[in-house]
Amino acid sequence: MKTTNFLFLLIPCFLFSGLLLQAQTPENYQQQIHQHTEGEPNHECGAHPTTGQVNYMNLTARERQNYVSQSRAGTIYIPVRHIIVRKSDGTGGISSTDLQNAMDELNTTYAAANIQFYECSKAYVNSDTYYDFETSEEAALAAAYEVANVVNIFHCNTVSNGAGSFYCGYAYFPGGADRIVMKNSCTTNGSTFIHEFGHYFSAYHTHQGGNELVNGSNCSTAGDQICDTPADPNLSGVVNSSCVYTGTATDANGDSYTPQTTNYMSYSRKSCRTVFTNGQIARIRYSAVNDRNYLTCSCFSYDYVGYFNFGSDVSSHNYTTTGTTSLVSVYNCDSDPLQQRVGGCSSAPNSVSVDFDVPAGTDKLRLLLKGGWQNSHSEIHIDGQYQKDFTLNTSSCSTGYTYVYIYNISNHTQDGKVTIELVDPTTGCAGDFIIDYMYVYAANCNESSYAKIPYFTNFNSGILDNYWLTQSSNEFGRAELTNLNGPYSGAYHLVMDVNTNGNYATNQADLRVDLDNCTSPTLYFRWKEFNDETHTQDGVYLSDDGGENFVKVHDLTGGTYNTWTAVSLNLATLATTHGLTLSSEFVIRFQQYDNYKATTDGIAIDYVYVYGCNNTPTPMVIMTDEDRRRGSVVTEFPGWENATNDPLSTDIDAIDETASKTEVDVFPNPADQQLSLNFRQFKTADKVTIKLVNMLGAVQYTTTHNINNGQSDVIGLSIEQLPAGVYSVVIESNNKMLHNKRFVIEH
Repeated sequence: MKTTNFLFLLIPCFLFSGLLLQAQTPENYQQQIHQHTEGEPNHECGAHPTTGQVNYMNLTARERQNYVSQSRAGTIYIPVRHIIVRKSDGTGGISSTDLQNAMDELNTTYAAANIQFYECSKAYVNSDTYYDFETSEEAALAAAYEVANVVNIFHCNTVSNGAGSFYCGYAYFPGGADRIVMKNSCTTNGSTFIHEFGHYFSAYHTHQGGNELVNGSNCSTAGDQICDTPADPNLSGVVNSSCVYTGTATDANGDSYTPQTTNYMSYSRKSCRTVFTNGQIARIRYSAVNDRNYLTCSCFSYDYVGYFNFGSDVSSHNYTTTGTTSLVSVYNCDSDPLQQRVGGCSSAPNSVSVDFDVPAGTDKLRLLLKGGWQNSHSEIHIDGQYQKDFTLNTSSCSTGYTYVYIYNISNHTQDGKVTIELVDPTTGCAGDFIIDYMYVYAANCNESSYAKIPYFTNFNSGILDNYWLTQSSNEFGRAELTNLNGPYSGAYHLVMDVNTNGNYATNQADLRVDLDNCTSPTLYFRWKEFNDETHTQDGVYLSDDGGENFVKVHDLTGGTYNTWTAVSLNLATLATTHGLTLSSEFVIRFQQYDNYKATTDGIAIDYVYVYGCNNTPTPMVIMTDEDRRRGSVVTEFPGWENATNDPLSTDIDAIDETASKTEVDVFPNPADQQLSLNFRQFKTADKVTIKLVNMLGAVQYTTTHNINNGQSDVIGLSIEQLPAGVYSVVIESNNKMLHNKRFVIEH
């Protein structure tokens, strides 16, 4: 492995240029990244790139520009999910014909970049509230209907900010949500739908910055940073019905503008916009390949399973309580005044459980809980086994549902049934809660798609992407992500073991990759064992037929206890040896047989990297707390001895040395609507600044806190408005970073 040290500015230079997120507080979160206002003239977009974002784009300008001269062989297929909002009675909404016409126009236009869009799924929302959509409603609507790893497009009758400003639509740049919101009449106007996808793939407005010179001398650093789009002063209101520019503006040199009024990314008339330049196509293609390469349609949308009212359905045959529970009338969440209180500030455990029929093989559940209590330690169990904590972080029913997502439960749903148990596990009041009703939705994400090469994961998000399929021979096995026993890199690793004492199981984790046209693919990964007993089944297996037949190619035995070992396997050589083809449906299986009845033995996998389709591995930039403390980042090229790269710019923000004297507990992790910070062990400052930073370095939330040393010092941060993903809690004092800890948001 060759290792190269690169230094770069973490915040904000590590941002994607298109990520126009400013520091977000709960009050200004709903200010969108891009807002395209309807009517003539158009209003200017409210967000602008920071200096750091421009610097980052300068660093990647050559790579993006190279896509102009490179062959664009191979079509990229982009999955979209249409969420069609209608009135409460089911009337209204964009028609299927109009939607298909818009998709046809989209595909015709983006064919120049070898990008095609297809419908992965569709959902209908019957709601007078959302029919005329206001941006303040986005978080709730997205949480209820959005699907991960596809482009979620919300089609509404109107789109506004609720304060008199109406929009044709808006989109998120790379680093933001996979989300576009459209007004129905603008989806069908021939250019706005295309325009918004341009932003989704990092294309700026042609008038971005407003400082590009007509002579083109600063075209690579001003405007949209694309040199084949003419300088543009902002065409809002200065293009006539014949698509002729009628303005008289001049640039800093006194030269008159001659803008391209037909450009999709301009503020020209919508009917005039019909063109992407080659430079824009290059930028869009680059973004699809590099910024949006995680999109896949392997995970289907959540389907409605059932509903249970804990106040009125208590006589139902599938309803069970244990410990201290009682019917109360506190919140009156609906027409039935009764709710169920679980726990009475007394002994534990206390619980309420309900049986549901779900599709056999259901892999994920989404629960919508309605109730109230400032509970801090309540749990959800599936078929008697703990899954995750939940918090009804509201004192009434007025603030909406608590959304809880539960993953990797296919072992519990093979027979099409599941028992969902809400548990107060603690003695005292901390785990008590009052629940009124629960909606249950199910998804089957076991059908995995095939990853393009190079592929890398260190499981840092805490959620397996859709290229993986995990399974066990019975309900006692597990192949799942956990942060226990020390991940090698990132916050999680993949562990294969049994989940209950006294049982045995074969556990498998399959990575599906497309090796078609690969010349010398290599698999690189780290593994360790913790008291795992040797068995002939333990190892790496390969399949070239989508997983129908496997051959074992490497043992995972004889490892040193709790010590990570690097493994590099030449897949081309192994395929030749075992008569396999490097196919488009190639499966790499990690397998462990647990034949000792304890939950403290097993095998862990981490840092999985497959490369070698074009003989040039992609560098991996993995930032750790130690990197930040040292002030540099290590970029690794596994198996590559001749890697050369231009240096990225200066240093990152290093954590202050006093950080070793501080400790902040961050919980729950993953978190949903609220994140709690416990400063009980924090000793070095009286007042600190708290920032929540996404993995691109964008500050999403900031506040201050006065330290209360030596006493109970817990604060709660509302995070329900932030998109799901991996974040860092950064604690600063006197402009020095004292603490940095990662956590995951799951909605």
